[in-house]
Amino acid sequence: MRRFVFISFLVFAQTSHADVYRCTMPNGTTAFSDAPCSATAKPIVVKPAAGVATAHGADASTSENSVVAPSTSEGIVAKASRAGRRSGIQNEIDFKTRHIESLRRELNDELDALRAKKAMANNNLAGATWEQSISEEMNAVVSRYDARIRSLEAEVSRLQLELDRIDRAD
Repeated sequence: MRRFVFISFLVFAQTSHADVYRCTMPNGTTAFSDAPCSATAKPIVVKPAAGVATAHGADASTSENSVVAPSTSEGIVAKASRAGRRSGIQNEIDFKTRHIESLRRELNDELDALRAKKAMANNNLAGATWEQSISEEMNAVVSRYDARIRSLEAEVSRLQLELDRIDRAD
């Protein structure tokens, strides 16, 4: 079994590396191929592009239309990653802000309903007791919503700080 795995590895390692040959065609043009075109075909080494991109392959220092490429692919990936993270954080901030607004509307709706109940209390001992219980319920509702809203506001603040750090990195 080990031999099979080792031989398979060698075969795939050999086939994954392909030579590129430069050939001069009879009409004088240059062609590139993965197989020798003629006996005079020469293998060439292909390296990944790096450095400065210029118009028509001219030297970067002499070309007015030159475009400076990012120094490394890691830089491009890091910048794209920061942009994606920034977008995700902004979406989270927007979602949490809408949730806070929704909670505030719900709080006001519940308080309005309790105020309406409170207005129906009679001007006697039973009414006063009922009015007091409604006031306690209103305090509990405010406390419950306040805790949820403060928690979300703290998360929005934390996300905003993270967003500011990403902006400074760019």
